[in-house]
Amino acid sequence: MSSIVSAAQGCCRTLVSCFGLGQQQDGTLGFKSRVGPGPELYTEDRTSITAHEAFTNMKGYLDQLPPETNIKILFQVLADSGKFSERSFLPWNDSFTSDNNPGRILPCEYIDRIQPDHLTESVMWGADKYGKGRPFVACLYTGQTDQKKHVLTVFQRYTQENWDRLGASNEGPLPVRSTSTSETIIRVVKDLIHNEDSKFTLAKQD
Repeated sequence: MSSIVSAAQGCCRTLVSCFGLGQQQDGTLGFKSRVGPGPELYTEDRTSITAHEAFTNMKGYLDQLPPETNIKILFQVLADSGKFSERSFLPWNDSFTSDNNPGRILPCEYIDRIQPDHLTESVMWGADKYGKGRPFVACLYTGQTDQKKHVLTVFQRYTQENWDRLGASNEGPLPVRSTSTSETIIRVVKDLIHNEDSKFTLAKQD
């Protein structure tokens, strides 16, 4: 019996992490929609607006968030270093998420397929097209040991204020993974942008 209970608990944890199920105030599991307030970076037919409009709308979205919100802190790191601009806007492409790639079993909507050739700047930002969009930041970098170009993508996992958590996708040597805390992810991005760790450097496109 205990093994059956453990298996059921494991299944619940999978649903919580991948399908947006969350603990309600009464202690029961309930659906938490991912469609919530987000930056308006797309028109009604889901095509990208201009970079100027996207930049203006993203700033407006960030301005209304509480100062302790992780995604706001992340974008402040970009702004302080001059990396948050119209030029660094990356329009959404459906290939950016593994849900649109073969082999994905559970639709967790991770933004984990941005490739080096998608980026024209060393640090770019945008939002996905689901709901009103989850902001993301993509950093192009190289490691001292392999000199290959890698992409670290950081994204807002959910659109609810009470689920203020960052996700990360990184197949390169940077010490950050999908299980890293939001604080660790922000610190790694800040160190990378400010060249605080000699083992990793922001890369430029050829």
